[in-house]
Amino acid sequence: MQVNYQGNRDAKVVLLQIIGEHELPLLEEELSHIKAITQSTDFLFITVQVDSWNDDLSPWVAEPIFGDAAFAGNAEKLLTRIKNEVIVPLLSEHQDIKIFAGGYSLAGLFVLWAAYQTNLFEGIAAVSPSVWFPKFVDFVHNNKILTNRVYLSLGDKEAKTRNQILAQVANDIYDVYRSLRDHGLSCIFAWNKGNHFKEPALRMAKGFAWLMSYEKIHSYEFFLKIFEHDEVFLVDETLFYFDDEPKNQQEHYLGCLREYDKPYWVGYCDIPDGQEFLTAKEMLEAKIFEGKSIKDRWEHVVIVNIGGFCWEDWLDMYMNKLGGISDLK
Repeated sequence: MQVNYQGNRDAKVVLLQIIGEHELPLLEEELSHIKAITQSTDFLFITVQVDSWNDDLSPWVAEPIFGDAAFAGNAEKLLTRIKNEVIVPLLSEHQDIKIFAGGYSLAGLFVLWAAYQTNLFEGIAAVSPSVWFPKFVDFVHNNKILTNRVYLSLGDKEAKTRNQILAQVANDIYDVYRSLRDHGLSCIFAWNKGNHFKEPALRMAKGFAWLMSYEKIHSYEFFLKIFEHDEVFLVDETLFYFDDEPKNQQEHYLGCLREYDKPYWVGYCDIPDGQEFLTAKEMLEAKIFEGKSIKDRWEHVVIVNIGGFCWEDWLDMYMNKLGGISDLK
């Protein structure tokens, strides 16, 4: 295990990222993205480089998923070393710091698992996490997470693989997301464009930025920096329409809305031919409010990043204030 420190050693915000040697060339780009999105350099960035990717990051023993690389299940040993050699010394110097842990791929699985073992992390960013790992979804259902915030993301093409286990990753991460949400956690799930290997530095930066800037995420400019290219739907208290939806379907949606104490009006833009979703930027710039853009009416609008979730799931997520951007009042 190799530990590296960058940034302000006295900062109140600590970003702890678990990495493999293959991620070293990406760190400067990631840091640049974090600083650009948050407009802050007042944080300590710690990387913990593992010695054996499959063995150190796996929470329990598992057979190979591809090739001959099995999983030794040494995550508990790694977490113990991180606590004793990194976190405890930090807390002995600064007790009021917030530690956000993050990781990509199998490291994302590790930080998600670690958040069930310790309450030392204020939040975690599990980016394209390997939640396909055998029995992990069952583990999530049967245990309680000990952190306050969770950022989950996945590439929209990651499940398009011939490997039957990896092909379940989209279903698995949504299952994990719903379980976290049901536990009353502040959690968001973002779809990124592309496969598992597209823009990992930017994806990690977006996760850390969301955790760091949770209190100010209602800012229009900040929202766009994080979610500009992600799929979103629009919610507005004054507008409610469905493009060519059958009347019975509209009534169903309205019935779902009426289950909540405060009524919300839901709408979305006309989607151009050939496009399944609009990006956040396209949605915000659409002229659907009497010729004004959503940005011009920003004080009345809520944007929620929900990917392809069905309406009932989205309503639960938004109304419970767990998965989206809450009211801009």
